Amino acid sequence: GKNLVYSDCIQVDASINPGNSGGPLFDAAGEVIGINGRISISRRGRLNVGFGYAIAVDQIKRFIPALRAGLHAYHGTLQATVVADPDGVLAFQRIAPQSSAATAGLESGDRLLRFDGVTPTSPNHYVSLLGAYPGDWPIPLTIDRQGATREVVVRLDVDKPKSQRPFAPQREVNLREVRRVLQRFQAAALPAVASRPTGW
Repeated sequence: GKNLVYSDCIQVDASINPGNSGGPLFDAAGEVIGINGRISISRRGRLNVGFGYAIAVDQIKRFIPALRAGLHAYHGTLQATVVADPDGVLAFQRIAPQSSAATAGLESGDRLLRFDGVTPTSPNHYVSLLGAYPGDWPIPLTIDRQGATREVVVRLDVDKPKSQRPFAPQREVNLREVRRVLQRFQAAALPAVASRPTGW
C-alpha cells in the first residue's frame, strides 16, 4: 500500500506490470533477491517503461519475523536529521528531544561515521539505510564528537504512519497461519512419532 517504503531498493529492467507487485525478483542463479513492487509507467497508461523497483531481500529478512507473528511491522526512525559538512561527512542536525537517539546521548553536531557498519555518503543515503530497518531494531552507530570516536547502539523508534482508520487484525487468519507453521514444525521435529500432540 501507500505506506510501503522503497528504501535501498533494487532497480530492475525486467518487465514488471500491474498485478506483478508482491512477486519475487530472482537473480540468474534462481535465488530470491527481492520483492517486486513498483514501476515507472508511461503517460499513455499503466505500461512498464523499463524501470521496475524491488524491495531488497536484506530489508525483507528484517521484517519477516514480525509479519509471521501476525504483528504490525512498522519502519524505524532515529528522529534525527543529518546534513553533509564541508568535508562531506554527515553530521546530525536536529534530534527530537524524546527520541531514542537523544536517550542514547546523540547530540547536534555529532558526525556520523558508520551506520550499522556502512559509511553513509549523503543525507539521501542515510535515509535509504534507515528505511530498511523496522522499529525497535538496535543499530550500532560510530560517531565522532570533537575528534573523539564513540560507538553507540540506538534502538530505533517506531515510525507509525498516519492512518485514517485503525487496522483491524484478522484473528482467525492469523491463528490459521500460526497453526500451519506449527504443523510444519511438528512434522519436521517429530517425524517418527505416530501420535503427535495436537494442543500446540
